[in-house]
Amino acid sequence: MAGPTGISRSARHCRRLAGTDFSMEANTPASPAADCFFRLHGAEVLLQGKDFAVVETAYKQLCAEFWEEHLTSSDVALRISSAWGRLGQNVQHRRAREVIGTDGTDADRRKMEAARERKSAERHRRIAARPVGG
Repeated sequence: MAGPTGISRSARHCRRLAGTDFSMEANTPASPAADCFFRLHGAEVLLQGKDFAVVETAYKQLCAEFWEEHLTSSDVALRISSAWGRLGQNVQHRRAREVIGTDGTDADRRKMEAARERKSAERHRRIAARPVGG
C-alpha cells in the first residue's frame, strides 16, 4: 500500500549516498524484513518503520551530518559536493554558500544564485496565495 508519498512499502527502494556506509532501504537484499523502510548503517538497523516520511527524515539527517562534516574537507571535489548536498536541503546554508563562492566555478555560483532566487520566488508565491485574514 502506498502512503502519502506514493512510495509503497512493498516496492524495492534504496537510497545511498556515495562514499558512505549508510542507506535507506525497503525490500532489498540488505533489508531485514519486508514491508518496512529501514535506515541502515552497514548491516546495522538504525531505524525501522512503516512510515516513509519518518525514515526518510532520519536518513536526510544522516546525509546532512555527512555533508556538514565534509564542508571543510581538504578534497575540493568532496567539499563542493557536500556544499551542493547541504544547499539541496537549505538553499540559504551559509557555510555551503561560502564553499561554492570560494571553491566553485562561475557556473557553480550562477547555479547557486538561480536556486536561491527560485526558492525566494516560491516563497513569495505561497505568501501571495494565502487567503486574506487566514
